[in-house]
Amino acid sequence: MEDIIAITALGIFQSVATNGGQISILQVSVSIGIVVAFIGSILLLGSRYLPKIIDKISKTEDYALILIVILGLAFGLSFAAKELGLSVATGAFLAGVLVAESNSANVARVITIPLRDMFAAIFFISIGALIDLSHIPVLIIPAMLLILTSFASKFLIITAILAATKGYDSITALRTGLGMASARGELSLVIAKTGQDVGAISSSVFPILGIVTIVTAFMTSYVIKFGSMITISPPSTLDRKNKRFRFGFKQ
Repeated sequence: MEDIIAITALGIFQSVATNGGQISILQVSVSIGIVVAFIGSILLLGSRYLPKIIDKISKTEDYALILIVILGLAFGLSFAAKELGLSVATGAFLAGVLVAESNSANVARVITIPLRDMFAAIFFISIGALIDLSHIPVLIIPAMLLILTSFASKFLIITAILAATKGYDSITALRTGLGMASARGELSLVIAKTGQDVGAISSSVFPILGIVTIVTAFMTSYVIKFGSMITISPPSTLDRKNKRFRFGFKQ
């Protein structure tokens, strides 16, 4: 859901930015309509037919053919998204969703692992090449503030939603909030780079997000480990009356 919201927002912002930053209700409505129609048609219609086609092709056990079909789907939806004025990341993301919906998703995952690793390496190397290392000392404080702000807001939102949702206890809500609050995906870098390309944001934003992504990538595993150590002690009689729980840590 987080990725879908980000992809939708990216399409809307990009459409507004390419029109000189002139914002009008009609323009925003049209942009939202295009994004919703594209994503909705792919998820509703595409998920009904394309996964079945992928499954039929997988029965041939021709792995080269399966790989070509998956790549064709990814590039085809990326091209369609670009023609509609959206980011190519939107089409590529939806292609991955459709492949994941098929019964052959595990086969597709194994086949595409080498390509995934290669493109991931190219992506992060190219992102790193765009960051001016001489600006990092100046950007450390803004990056740390952004990390703290985003961590706190995401932690509070996720924990509150799960705590209010039936079927999740307090410890699950707390651990999930900690685990997801520290994670920052590469999609944020895609959004920042797109904004920089269309002139919507300054060049200083991109290095800040680069620092945020690197720091959160290293801290996520430690935050998740910290969350797994949190326990809730059985409440005493007084605690039950006041509806309180005692939080602690595993030894």
